[in-house]
Amino acid sequence: TVRSTAKRLRKCTAAAGQNASLFLSKPSALVVRILGSTSGIVAHDLGKLTQASECFERSRQIDPHDAHVHRASGRLLYEQGQLTEAMLAFEEAVQQAPDNAEGLAGRGIVGYALGRDLNRVKDDYLRAIGKQAISADNAYLYANLGQVLWELGDLKRSLRCLDAAIEIDPSNHEAISVRVLARLAIDEHASQRDVLQACLDDLRSVFQSTEHPSYWDFCAVAALNARLGDYTRAVRFQRSAVTRAQVGAHKRFREPAEQSLQQYAKKRDFLPR
Repeated sequence: TVRSTAKRLRKCTAAAGQNASLFLSKPSALVVRILGSTSGIVAHDLGKLTQASECFERSRQIDPHDAHVHRASGRLLYEQGQLTEAMLAFEEAVQQAPDNAEGLAGRGIVGYALGRDLNRVKDDYLRAIGKQAISADNAYLYANLGQVLWELGDLKRSLRCLDAAIEIDPSNHEAISVRVLARLAIDEHASQRDVLQACLDDLRSVFQSTEHPSYWDFCAVAALNARLGDYTRAVRFQRSAVTRAQVGAHKRFREPAEQSLQQYAKKRDFLPR
């Protein structure tokens, strides 16, 4: 997902954190320039989405070249599931600030959710990575790049990126689950005990955590059970993946998720009882 701004918001000055209604009631150019986008971000963080959208719209009307406003608006639209509109916002943000890592990452995230031009998504992530120091806050860039490379079939590079993401942030469960899928895909007939044990250890760490399993977590555990020949469990977990694919950024994965479910079900039904 697009990274949360909560940590940045906690560091805002008292003036920048004024209630968004103040900005809306005094729409001077100075207030817009100083507090406009920040007030929208604060409103977004507080769950006041309509108010946040109004702040961003007013800011865009006063200064249509403010890349920060376009990025903030893109995040809001993405979280609301308005992916096409979010892409337009990030396109404008990148046009206004071509070297901004957050804008490039945002465009990559939305592009991946839409399934559009994955090679450009890959390039966006590579450019964003090149403009930021390595830290736990941007481990998601390596994870997302690994995810794109996995879908593009560049499995070895995918594994390197996912390994890097997990080394930077061991709690990145999405990277762990996609790494399982990449390991299993490198050799579709692999049955080496060390590879399967590594996948099992990875998924055990994911499912023993307190976080709710994601689409990728269920896909990975279903694929591992299928590789181990337990298609009954594979079907059960893949059904959960299909459910997760019904909404949000994973909607485009609904069809492939359902195809995998059908494949597992056929193999389960084919095996002797």
